[in-house]
Amino acid sequence: MIKANELASAESCLNKAADDEPIFVLRAKDRIAPKIVRTWALEAHGIHDEEKCRAASELAHDMERWRLDNVTDSEPPYTVEEAKRWAEENGQRLDKERLECEDPSVLKVAEMMPDRSKSLWDSGEWLSERLFDHGATEEQAASICMAQGQRSFMGDPWQAAVDYANEFATTGDTVEKGGIALAFKVHSELLSDE
Repeated sequence: MIKANELASAESCLNKAADDEPIFVLRAKDRIAPKIVRTWALEAHGIHDEEKCRAASELAHDMERWRLDNVTDSEPPYTVEEAKRWAEENGQRLDKERLECEDPSVLKVAEMMPDRSKSLWDSGEWLSERLFDHGATEEQAASICMAQGQRSFMGDPWQAAVDYANEFATTGDTVEKGGIALAFKVHSELLSDE
């Protein structure tokens, strides 16, 4: 629901509430609002009609999109849970793009690590979108996504994506860049963990 529409409609939830009825309003500006709305939508199944539950789930997505487009936080805004939820919501498109990709490096990763190629692709696409949302250039996004791919060989690709997105959202860049220096650093870290 949009504030102006809610106020204008006599049938809106807000206008149907009694003058003395306690209500609680969640705004898209609040980073936890989409999660609360999604929880309500899940809990409301069987209590409220399915259309209302579906509308609440869609509203949660709209809140996230609005917040991303309109709110700049001083703290990093992203979590692994949010990133994975985005991948689930965009799963069909992501799978289609991944399966149709002819980039030799993507094909090599799929061949070498078939069980991880989907999470690598999805987390990289999520990261790329967040970087562009925060004003990254093509060159910056390519380098940071390469770094995320390199970091993913030794850890969770989702955590690497979120870490880089949060760093970029906060500072406008990342310390690590993709390339040979990071490859040696990751290799050294792998050897020291053994």
